[in-house]
Amino acid sequence: MFRYYQTYNTPSSEGIWQSLKNSFQQGSALLQLIYINIGVFLAFKLLGVALLLFGYSEPEAFVLPYVGVSALPEEVVYTPWTLFTYMFTQFSLLHLLFNMLWLYWFGNLFRHHFSSRQLVGVYLLGGICGALFYLAAYAIFPAFSEERYAS
Repeated sequence: MFRYYQTYNTPSSEGIWQSLKNSFQQGSALLQLIYINIGVFLAFKLLGVALLLFGYSEPEAFVLPYVGVSALPEEVVYTPWTLFTYMFTQFSLLHLLFNMLWLYWFGNLFRHHFSSRQLVGVYLLGGICGALFYLAAYAIFPAFSEERYAS
């Protein structure tokens, strides 16, 4: 019995939750960003199931105003956290898959030249700048004017 315990009681046999927790804590910043994105995705999927059970036909439409950046600057003033939360929000599995593949590939390239801390800084700063450019594009270009006020 003791020999079995020594042979098969490896860190991977302590359970999937503990294994994921250890991987997150000991992993690089890149791996942590990927885990955070996947965790937020799963949380939104569970919230979507709960909203469906309570009668909301489109759970994404219910959640999106609270986590996605609005095209209207006057709405962003009242929901400033969306400048940050939208970069962790994906509603479809393919969206999540391709975003995480891009993050993994370019994150590894980035980490060869810079530190993990700089990777997180570029990820967050790039996301905030992307939201600000989105707001500016909808405010400046007339082609977006009809779409901006449609919702």
